[in-house]
Amino acid sequence: MRKSVILFIFLCVSVFSLNAQNNEISLNTGIHYDIFHIDNDGENCKPAIMAPVVKLNYSKFFPNNTFISTGIGFHNYSLAIKIKGFGLFDSKWGYEYSDAYLSGFVPIYFGYKFDLTEKLHLLLSMGLDAEVYFYESVNSQNGGYTGDNVFQVEHEKLYNRCNLLMGNQVLLKYQNEKGFGIGLFVSYHAGIFRVFESTGTLSYDGGETVYSPDFTTNGSYFASGISLSKAFSVL
Repeated sequence: MRKSVILFIFLCVSVFSLNAQNNEISLNTGIHYDIFHIDNDGENCKPAIMAPVVKLNYSKFFPNNTFISTGIGFHNYSLAIKIKGFGLFDSKWGYEYSDAYLSGFVPIYFGYKFDLTEKLHLLLSMGLDAEVYFYESVNSQNGGYTGDNVFQVEHEKLYNRCNLLMGNQVLLKYQNEKGFGIGLFVSYHAGIFRVFESTGTLSYDGGETVYSPDFTTNGSYFASGISLSKAFSVL
């Protein structure tokens, strides 16, 4: 009987050790920089985008330090432009975040965790984001600097309501013995399908058009921010 109790305790300890903190819930939030292709540019127009991104994530870790993660997230998508090289017209201007569209996405990522120290970890992962675009505005926007100097963007409709993005992420995380973690992440997401197109017109001096760029994007973006996490075990 005593041997059976000892064996039972040993098995319980083994199971808890195997499953200790092998699951994790995390909240990632930060900013992203949307990537546009600009035709008729002439080095005068640059994207200038900083918008929030939020993702709630679940990760499952395995004994060999590999992991798989999924979750749900969203980010605002906006067309913001920095105009330079036209005299007095030298400013940032573009869509407000709510004037372009929102993106909801479900990530599916695979990765590997490098244990730098007992509490400091480097996580590398790659996978796909399945995105859906909604809350679209079709209104054009106008921006001015002085007098008749006006830059107008005509917001075209979305080409696709759905998209797939290939993503890569690097996360440096500190995690204490109770499973609470905080980290910094950077990621890049490359869209596969064409998503959005818009045209811009800069005019001044009585309405004369001097610059007319076209903007297209596959929904690609860079992101960076912080990650808050809690590890736990599931028997």
